This record gives sequence, structure tokens and C-alpha cells, in this order.
Amino acid sequence: MLSPGSVYTLKLIRCGHVVPQGLQAALADSQEAKDVMNREFRTLQETKAWIAYEGVTVIETTSGTFHVVPAGVDTEPDQLIDNCCLIAQDTPMIGTL
Repeated sequence: MLSPGSVYTLKLIRCGHVVPQGLQAALADSQEAKDVMNREFRTLQETKAWIAYEGVTVIETTSGTFHVVPAGVDTEPDQLIDNCCLIAQDTPMIGTL
């Protein structure tokens, strides 16, 4: 018998405790993108000068598209990651996947 996840199940998993598989499956329904997203990034306009940064950089182009520069790139990158998508932090995890 599977039972839905609860606040207690969430607390157990966040504390690193083992939770039965049925309860873990129910957790996917309750998670949102903000529960797993990286919130430490900066945005930079394409026309601005590059300044070294230890975290992820999101570059907005003049055409309104976005590129991602991975963390730890100290110099202006010669290649940008463009296979990324923007997801609102309150998007359900199931919808994100």
C-alpha cells in the first residue's frame, strides 16, 4: 500500500534519513523547481565587459536569448552553453522534468 508523502516525510529526507520507496515517489509530486535549482548565479548583458566570477553566469543577448557560462570560468568564454531553459521556481518538479 502506498501512502502520500507528508511534511514529516519531507523532513526525514532533508535530514538524510532513509524513506521507503513509495513515500519517495510521492515526494516528486510535492517538489518544485526551487527545491533543486541553483540560486547562486549572476546575470550579465552581452554588451557589458566580462568580470571574473566564481559562480554560474547567465548572459542575456541583445536579441533576448540566454547563454550559460559554467562556474569557475575566469576569462571571457569562447564558447557558451545555449541548450538551457528558464523555469519559474514554483513550477512543479513533474512539469519541469
